[in-house]
Amino acid sequence: MESSSRPSASWPTAEQHEKNKAYTCSFWRSLPFEKLENLATGLRAVRCHANRERYAQGSSAVVIELLYDDQEIWVARLTAPVDVCGGAVRADKVARETECEVSALRLVRAKTTIPVPTVHAYSAGYENELGMPYVIMSALQGATPYHIGLSEYLSHVRAEDLPLLDRYVGSLADCFMQLSTIQFDRIGSIYPDPSDTSKYVIGPLASNGLGPFDTAWDFYVACADKLEQKLLALPDDTPEQREGRALVLWLYRLGLGLLADSPNNKGPFLFAHNDIGIQNTLVNKNGDITGFVDWSHAGAFPVEYFASQPFDFTSNQSRTEPERLDYHHRFSAELERRERGALSRLPDDRRLSEWHSSPLAYLVGRIYPLMTGPDLCEEEAYAPLTARFVLGVEDASPFKKSVVFREWYAATLRRIEARRQPE
Repeated sequence: MESSSRPSASWPTAEQHEKNKAYTCSFWRSLPFEKLENLATGLRAVRCHANRERYAQGSSAVVIELLYDDQEIWVARLTAPVDVCGGAVRADKVARETECEVSALRLVRAKTTIPVPTVHAYSAGYENELGMPYVIMSALQGATPYHIGLSEYLSHVRAEDLPLLDRYVGSLADCFMQLSTIQFDRIGSIYPDPSDTSKYVIGPLASNGLGPFDTAWDFYVACADKLEQKLLALPDDTPEQREGRALVLWLYRLGLGLLADSPNNKGPFLFAHNDIGIQNTLVNKNGDITGFVDWSHAGAFPVEYFASQPFDFTSNQSRTEPERLDYHHRFSAELERRERGALSRLPDDRRLSEWHSSPLAYLVGRIYPLMTGPDLCEEEAYAPLTARFVLGVEDASPFKKSVVFREWYAATLRRIEARRQPE
């Protein structure tokens, strides 16, 4: 096979990773390549060679190309001992994420035409022939959207590449609509059914172990509680920063009251990738999506949360600059075009495009991602838009002086301090 058509064609070399001081360098040098080759060879009874020159990396893993003597190409994703931020990877979290990803890939292949890899072998733990969690799967063709001139920011896309952007957005909308047809009666990540591995169950969220949940209200409250613990305990915050983050959380909790009596509170809940974005897609030279990767946080979520994605094409998350609005309108227009003449299978019989532009999608859309990056929750970015939706005002800062907020903030800090005290 020509090297230009292989998945690794656009991957950095090991030398480039070393030059860039990538967090995976020492892990890469320690990998048991021969054991990996023997494992892959045994799966097909055809000699396999691992690519030792190039590899890709994610937030806590490396991806290696596996080349078979009969020209077949697979890839192996191996979990690193530390993540991109230098933190130690927890075995229980890795196990949840691996089981979730494998289940999601198999479910999506069975229920949709969305291009995803075929899983050939995996281990969610460390007691295996490689001594680390791994997934061996088929290779997807294509390159990242960045390689054909696309970007999360419209200002970075050249005028001559706008037709590619339109093809990409249309392809993304099609995949988004297909995912919305997969529905469950609980909220959480997806796992194999212990009693029948050909079926799936909804269990705890892979990222943090919360849940599963029977109602949207329980999910949102649990997310807010988790964010509160992380948000107000950031060690390097100034008092002003902490107070600003608390204001965002307070506004969010006020907004949750609007969901308490929602007719969608008990589902059905839609199956979401949970990190759909340019960084997790592959495309051909025409802009068509040829693959979706990184399904480790996929699961069933409330319709308004599902509709808040994909984050790159949603203007109402944290920023409203013109290029975000343009992306939002492009994506919504593609959804509307595909919905014409189709029967809605969503709660309230509303269209997906309506949910995508709804205030509720704005309110809940960032709470889950912020739990993994609470330092991103800044008052300037989130408070004004949240206040506009929840309280109908443009400037939320005066509320920091209100008695209601001051009492809530003081009580919240006391709760957090109490959790820190040894029993």
